[in-house]
Amino acid sequence: MGITATKPLNGKKSSLKEQPETLSIDGALEPGKRHELEFLLELEEILKSRKKDLPKGSYTTRLFKKGIDKIAQKLGEEAVETIIAAKNKRSEETIYESADLVYHLLVLLVEKNLSLKDVVQEMKIRSKK
Repeated sequence: MGITATKPLNGKKSSLKEQPETLSIDGALEPGKRHELEFLLELEEILKSRKKDLPKGSYTTRLFKKGIDKIAQKLGEEAVETIIAAKNKRSEETIYESADLVYHLLVLLVEKNLSLKDVVQEMKIRSKK
């Protein structure tokens, strides 16, 4: 499956190739297949690398250089845009804006030296209450 990044990390359109998810009868992943959500963990690693290396011309680099205030501002903007898209009942736009929202959330987590796994762990704890 090919995915075209809407706001790619390097500032240029790119195509990311992913192996499609294959589920067995019981819903578990078949051995040797990767789950498409692993992409978020891969993206998180790319963002950590961008924070460390600060490559020129990268949108992500610009965010990290501007700091937490700018990153938080962008996250808030994307949240509002996602809400507006959802209220307008435009599925395609909601998906587009949600992708921007998740990307900026990951940037914020990396800036704060937190991980998507930290968030998942908290969600697991809450689900047991």
